[in-house]
Amino acid sequence: MNLKAIFICLSLGLALFANMSAAQQQAPTRSDLIELIGQMPELSQTREELSRQGYKGEQLDLAVDHEQQLLKDKVVAGYIADRLLALYNGNLPTAWAPEGLISPLFDVGYTNLSRSDKAFYYQVQLALLKAMPTRDCGLIIKGRMSARRLDRAVSQAEARLSPATLKRYYQLQRAAIRSGVSKAPKTLSPADSARIQERLNASLRSRIETDPSLSAAGAAFENMKRASAAGACQAGMLYYDVALQMKGRDLDHALLYLNE
Repeated sequence: MNLKAIFICLSLGLALFANMSAAQQQAPTRSDLIELIGQMPELSQTREELSRQGYKGEQLDLAVDHEQQLLKDKVVAGYIADRLLALYNGNLPTAWAPEGLISPLFDVGYTNLSRSDKAFYYQVQLALLKAMPTRDCGLIIKGRMSARRLDRAVSQAEARLSPATLKRYYQLQRAAIRSGVSKAPKTLSPADSARIQERLNASLRSRIETDPSLSAAGAAFENMKRASAAGACQAGMLYYDVALQMKGRDLDHALLYLNE
């Protein structure tokens, strides 16, 4: 999930919050902060930032609207305001950063999405990998890409999604983040986690053993550290594809397992 511009908005919000506090000699009220958070996309020139990331046309309009809707949502903005006030009052560590706020909300909320929405989310993740250069895809799967380059690679791929896909993808993100404010995450029991892991592994072995074109993925699964970028990329895409091919309870559990 590419939320760089939102992180920039919130970082700017922290700076403005500090300036407001210094000027007033007291913390702004929760209502003040909710109003400020809603103004962040305009104050931080979100459209310009997203344009630099590769968005244009209808995709750019959708991305800007997504961030405006998210930060103007009273539930989400209220949660962020509470964190800012906790930071001001010394109840959050000074090293706290926006990246540690929005993503966990999504991770929790994702687990409460419908099966079709969870599957759609990972269909998009698979589409993003397919849209990237093979080297970028492989480095991401191997976990060897810097945060800055990762953001650029994901942004460039996301900006090429169709408007219809991007619209639903953003709606899904907002629903998950909003849900993550108040709902507890759904989790797999240890037994279900072990069972679905074995089901995934068995399906992967079957696909690799019966399809010679997947030999690079097989080698990557055996030793991801030494795998080529092409092999790692193929392995990552195969893993998502195998999970998404499951049915019924197996699919439900696989979609939760992928998010663990």
